[in-house]
Amino acid sequence: MTGLTTVVLLFGLLAAFLAVIFRGNRGLDVVCILSMLMLAKLSAETAVFLVASSIVIPVTLKTEWARGNRTLTLATLATLLLAGLAISRHTELILWVGVSYFVLRHLHVLIEWWLRRLDAPSIPDYFRYQFFLPVLVAGPINRFPQFKREMSRRRVTNDSVLMGLERVLLGVASIVIIANWALRRALEMVQASMVSEPLFFQQWVSGCFEWLQIFFSFGGYSAVAIGLARIVGITIEENFNAPWRAADLVDFWRRWHITLSSWVRDYLHGPVSAHFRWPATGAFASMIAMGLWHDFSWYYVGWGLWQGLGIVLTQRLGVSHGRAYTWCLRLSVPVWLTLTKPVVSFFTSLL
Repeated sequence: MTGLTTVVLLFGLLAAFLAVIFRGNRGLDVVCILSMLMLAKLSAETAVFLVASSIVIPVTLKTEWARGNRTLTLATLATLLLAGLAISRHTELILWVGVSYFVLRHLHVLIEWWLRRLDAPSIPDYFRYQFFLPVLVAGPINRFPQFKREMSRRRVTNDSVLMGLERVLLGVASIVIIANWALRRALEMVQASMVSEPLFFQQWVSGCFEWLQIFFSFGGYSAVAIGLARIVGITIEENFNAPWRAADLVDFWRRWHITLSSWVRDYLHGPVSAHFRWPATGAFASMIAMGLWHDFSWYYVGWGLWQGLGIVLTQRLGVSHGRAYTWCLRLSVPVWLTLTKPVVSFFTSLL
């Protein structure tokens, strides 16, 4: 684990301990304070961005003008948030912490309010939601309505604490032992033995290890966040659901980084597909957006196009018929994913 993640984990454990001692909203308020202190220590710019946006959004949404100009309000606030995300991507001198996660949480609330499915949140509830430390840095991208329900019925029990500690320990083991030690050492040994192989093949093998490392590393961080939340009596959304058992590529993206893929499906894929009356446009737009969410670069534009192409081809193949066809679709998942790096790297090198 890096120094940053170690600091976050220690603050998270302290927040969980204090939230167990202080019951009800007082415990969550203590978590908010610790989150602010942590952000101020790690990145004052991030702290200012998150505090300011978490005040401006609920205050603005409660005004008569905003209720009468919902579309303009959504467009203005969303533009400011996305501009902040873009700036964080292009400012290397500043350490930005968790911006890509809390921006999507902000946009989720704005869109639900615009659709009239959500009332303007109160500032205290919104702060507890946005500054909930377990999910602040690495997700999951939890939804406000569910979090508000969980706050109202928060109850700390021996079972919740033990179950949460188990998830935290399993998550740390997944990060430290499997992702950062075993897979990294294995990749180094494999790369050392492949120096004379073609670059395309080297990148393909490297891509295999990278997908596994992402799964055990990011899956571990998600497990830690879910476990810490469970300790304090809050249940948040799962982020992975046995993705390597997916029936096809479409099913894989329903199981992989679930809170991000479901966010994109609800707020981008559906509207874009409906507007153009062609599901393929929604698939390409969604995957390009997911790529740019990771990094603003031509590589991730190509990454999104490649994943979108895989989804469209899978959908065109239709419903599986027969055992052999089913296994071909299952096999296409790891093949297509691991080909991402060599294929996209080749085409982006031509730009």
